[in-house]
Amino acid sequence: MWTRCVASMAVLLCLPASFAMAQSAGTTPDFTLRTESRVVLTDVTVSDKAGNPIRGLKASDFQILDNSKLQVVSSFAEHSAAEESSREPLEGLMTASAKRGEYSNDFLLHLPLVLNIMVIDTKDLEPDDQAYLAYQLKHFVQHLPPDEPLAIYWCNGPRTVMLQSFTADHGLLLAAVQRAVPHFPPVGREYLTDEETLHQIATDLGQLPGRKNVLWFTGGSTLLLAPETVPPGDQAALRSVLDELESSRIAIYPVDAQGLTVTGGRAMLQQKMRDIAQTTGGQAFYNNNGLDLIASHVLSTDSSFYTLTYTPSDYRFDNKWHSVQVRVSDGRAVTLSYRRGYFADAHDTSSSAKENKRTDAGAKTRRRLLLDGRVVEERLDQRNQPIIFKVSLLPTTAISRKRGMIPYAVTYSLPRDSFTVRQAGDTATIELYASFIAFNNYGTVIAHQADKVTFTMKVSDMQASAAVPLSFLQQVSLPKGNADLYCAVWDTTSRRGGTLEMPITASEKPVAKTGIR
Repeated sequence: MWTRCVASMAVLLCLPASFAMAQSAGTTPDFTLRTESRVVLTDVTVSDKAGNPIRGLKASDFQILDNSKLQVVSSFAEHSAAEESSREPLEGLMTASAKRGEYSNDFLLHLPLVLNIMVIDTKDLEPDDQAYLAYQLKHFVQHLPPDEPLAIYWCNGPRTVMLQSFTADHGLLLAAVQRAVPHFPPVGREYLTDEETLHQIATDLGQLPGRKNVLWFTGGSTLLLAPETVPPGDQAALRSVLDELESSRIAIYPVDAQGLTVTGGRAMLQQKMRDIAQTTGGQAFYNNNGLDLIASHVLSTDSSFYTLTYTPSDYRFDNKWHSVQVRVSDGRAVTLSYRRGYFADAHDTSSSAKENKRTDAGAKTRRRLLLDGRVVEERLDQRNQPIIFKVSLLPTTAISRKRGMIPYAVTYSLPRDSFTVRQAGDTATIELYASFIAFNNYGTVIAHQADKVTFTMKVSDMQASAAVPLSFLQQVSLPKGNADLYCAVWDTTSRRGGTLEMPITASEKPVAKTGIR
């Protein structure tokens, strides 16, 4: 049986940040040992004058300087398109597992080496520029390789919303572009600072491992400052964003969607675009009308890069910006793209620390004593992995229908072995939280709910039904039209969590989807 209680709205609105912390932190240890050390991971793209990637370099060809001090490379790996082609196609997995009205985040188990995300930011883009951007993006999508997955987000209000999850279906991608552009810019145009936009991108993509390239089509900027020149009043916000982007291995590729311009006054914008691109390991593009060619170039070359790690010598948590410089001892003229630095604060979010966590040698489980005196068993090989689960979203008649609203049943299916079982005598208990929050196209919250769910049964029954998923439902009424539904679950004991974002269309009948995020 299961019981539930409604959580506070404050907890619900903090969900994205909470899940990012839960997944990166894993289970809270009994003791914390802090050492004055850090592993820094940097992805380096090396290209020639024509912009083509240079392959076949060795670790000895690279030099890394941290605050002008030469460092020792701890690990080195080359990634290439050939490596990427050996992986199982993401789109094939999506199509095979997607069902009518059902969604899952099981694509996390079969991710490609590099994920590409397009952000269409129209809040500072005039309608005529948006019309040209729509034409260029349509041409870009139509000429995408048939097995190239892409996700599309849109920013035109208080939240950056997902329009299409990762898919290689050109029809779905074109439909997402048409939903985003053209639109009238929001009144006032001060809905989001660039830090808030980047924070939302980092939060949504934080659960995905590996490198993420974000093509950010924008018409302007509220604040994109280099770390060395940021005013003291804004330093904390920018520092937090840079930490998140570093932790999630997100490289930003800002693209001036106005293309080639003859009017002045855009030099500052272009400098800020270069700053955020260099700081995150991406590249800025401006004064270029070939927006489709820019996007195609990034996607065709982003699978060829090098990953290097090092432990800074004489490292201190001094809360200062550490400049990183990478050199290549190659006779040719080369261009390097990499993350240009990090903040040496106590918030150690290095990707290598997250993605290469070590567990006790040979240990599969451990016992942990809770504050109430109970003992729980934890699986060490899973506690830092996202929970893979399914959600079914179907119209329902179980709740009364309001005018203009479509009632839905949100049914969760969760793997039982992803949750901690508490045992007291002959009674076994699993306790978790589940929540959803729905946004419209402009990022306005249109529905939300957060529940605490408890499953209690006899130990013998729990063991006998170990392969049966945990199932329960929530109910929501959505207005007709497009919406972005964000679902999340997490174990109240281990703090392990999982998230699932679904761009949907509320209608009388569920719409078949080929993307399954």
